[in-house]
Amino acid sequence: MKVISYGLCLVTLFSLSSLSAEEGIEGGSSLETEEHLQIIVKGLKGEELKNVQYALKPPTGLVREGKVDRLWLEHFKNQIPEKVRRALEPFGYYHVHTEVSLDPLKEGRWKLYVEVKPGKPVRLTSVELSIKGPGAEEKGLKDLVKPFPLKVGDILLHQKYEEAKGNLKAEAQILGYLDAEFSVHVIRVFRKEYSAEIELVLDTGPRYYFGETRILGASEYPERFLRRYIVFHPGEIFSYYGRGGSPFFSQRDSHESVNLNIDGYFHSNVKDTHEGRIFAKFKESYFKGHSLQGNLELSLKDSIFHIQQAKFKGKGFSLVAGGSLQKGIQFRADIGDLYTLIPGGKGVFFAKGWGRWSNGHFETKGEIKILPGEIRWRHKGGND
Repeated sequence: MKVISYGLCLVTLFSLSSLSAEEGIEGGSSLETEEHLQIIVKGLKGEELKNVQYALKPPTGLVREGKVDRLWLEHFKNQIPEKVRRALEPFGYYHVHTEVSLDPLKEGRWKLYVEVKPGKPVRLTSVELSIKGPGAEEKGLKDLVKPFPLKVGDILLHQKYEEAKGNLKAEAQILGYLDAEFSVHVIRVFRKEYSAEIELVLDTGPRYYFGETRILGASEYPERFLRRYIVFHPGEIFSYYGRGGSPFFSQRDSHESVNLNIDGYFHSNVKDTHEGRIFAKFKESYFKGHSLQGNLELSLKDSIFHIQQAKFKGKGFSLVAGGSLQKGIQFRADIGDLYTLIPGGKGVFFAKGWGRWSNGHFETKGEIKILPGEIRWRHKGGND
């Protein structure tokens, strides 16, 4: 067992850590970095296309004084097959064939054609994951090993592999195993067989616990007062996020899981009011079995919370809101198909309105449409 002693100061900052791409046009897409050189990539779409486009950004200085350096252009052209190959390997393509052609246009301009045939992807024939060390029997770690996103038969996707590795190590550290490291992390690719193997071994190392907490500085505040804001105690499992804290706040089952990243700050001023800001991001979360993602930005000014921005979306629905309880919170919700949220439900759901706290009562006003029907409401709290 390892014990960590804490030293606190009055000002507290917190930050809880947290290949999206637009779809390309199937069959061809244009990437025009400078008016003198146009690059046309064919044969790819989606994430693969975007990654190749990024890899094929021409070097700075290829065009000088309005002219393309021909020798440098030929050198860049010869590098393209290797650049494409490396850009597609993270997606499991290890047998890429690339043809490049260069056509001169008028007024010193050039068009570069890149025809890509990614070939057959490499698939996994073995995925071995294990945990050793004092935390080998931790349920939180075992729960991440079971649903590992890459399984036998899947295409070898390096991004999923790295994300899963990161989540496993982060969960171990959240559970107090701060020295957790992968003693084995190997991807074996057998190009001729179009196959690959994954082997991962996480060594948790010892678990750390909270020790005594010392408060330094801020002599104008009584220590007894400051200790009211310490949420952990000596002997509890150590976490950088406080008692039982986690940057994921996850309940990992097939229906409910929240992957929540938070950043922000708070402080008090001489007028004894509070100010601060919170940024929250929901990523790859699930509610009632449905995907959920979004952003939430809250600000605190004069001890009043304001929703600067709230945007959430999932399969077939979206929610946008903003404002404050005192001045009013406006919201809008859209559900493209009620069946996605309510089994047996039919129709399109739409709602908008506002709500506020006024004179000790909560007031709301708005409308709901479930096509082809419509409902309007207005509610004032109290005896109104």
